[in-house]
Amino acid sequence: MPKSANSKMKMLLLLQYLERKTDEEHPASMTELLGFLEQNGVAAERKSIYSDIRSLQELGYDIMMRKGKEGGYFMAARDFELAEIKISDDMRGI
Repeated sequence: MPKSANSKMKMLLLLQYLERKTDEEHPASMTELLGFLEQNGVAAERKSIYSDIRSLQELGYDIMMRKGKEGGYFMAARDFELAEIKISDDMRGI
């Protein structure tokens, strides 16, 4: 498959999506991940996504996979919990 101009951004975009849009209760399916990449101008195949996720895991990111109909990939651990980020954003207006 020929590489798109934005293929170097693929792993970073995956990481961004997993950090911002997923958690244990809201995993992202492979279809969602591929769609997000496509929206951002990056053509990808499933095999490359599996490889990128493994690479991110090897780098220390806590990305988990839940199997089953409602399964998918999600970021299990974060530097901050979502509630902490929201409180921080709310406090900026003070």
